[in-house]
Amino acid sequence: VFERALGKQDLDLMGSRYVIDMWLDDLGFFEEDAGAAEYYMAVEAAANPIITIVSKLQNSFRRWVSQLEVGTDDRPLEQLICPNAKVLNFNYTEFVETLYNVDDVCYIHGCRKNKKQRLILGHKPGAEGTNHEKSRKPYSYRQAVINAAQDDVLDLIGKYDEKLTKDCQAIINDNRSFFEGLNMIDQVVVIGHSVSDVEWDYFFEVNKSVHNAHWYFGVYGLNDLNNIEQMTGKMGLKNYNFFRTDDINTK
Repeated sequence: VFERALGKQDLDLMGSRYVIDMWLDDLGFFEEDAGAAEYYMAVEAAANPIITIVSKLQNSFRRWVSQLEVGTDDRPLEQLICPNAKVLNFNYTEFVETLYNVDDVCYIHGCRKNKKQRLILGHKPGAEGTNHEKSRKPYSYRQAVINAAQDDVLDLIGKYDEKLTKDCQAIINDNRSFFEGLNMIDQVVVIGHSVSDVEWDYFFEVNKSVHNAHWYFGVYGLNDLNNIEQMTGKMGLKNYNFFRTDDINTK
């Protein structure tokens, strides 16, 4: 949900002529003694929401992930996770190792244990765009400035928005050896994942190596069920079952 929300920012509002005109006016660009500094300050001010997210997200997210603790001695997935399994881990924590003694873990988006590693999070490329069209021929100096500033704001927004996207294909290529090592797998268990389309590419890649495997999908509510049905339809997957995870309890 969080990553999907990153792709739902109102980029059109940030790049709107009204907002840009407001910043140019507030920062004094149209005053007699103004210059390029006021212009570029207005451009950055308009794009500031996405600039702030990009500059602060990584550190804030790592601080949150680093504070996560197990908080229980229960092992509710003990019958599902075998120590000799291969695990594709999406959640940045080492709990599957420490709780279930699994050695072969691919931290596809990074692990909090590695303090120097960037944790990968973001929305699907192309999830959000702008409806900006080139403005008509300006009939005043003010309109010409707003046109130029709007182009600069949208260029800046685009560059920062790229940093919030998750290039799944590039990540798959970086972890190619893990996916190629799945050819002997005959059972795939998906648990604790909403199966959002942001990450369908990973499931498609797994399916390429495990053609005859039986899939088991943990379902936590109707949203998970809808996502799984859509994805399995796209995959052409026939050999799968569901099981409920909303009734798994821990002390």
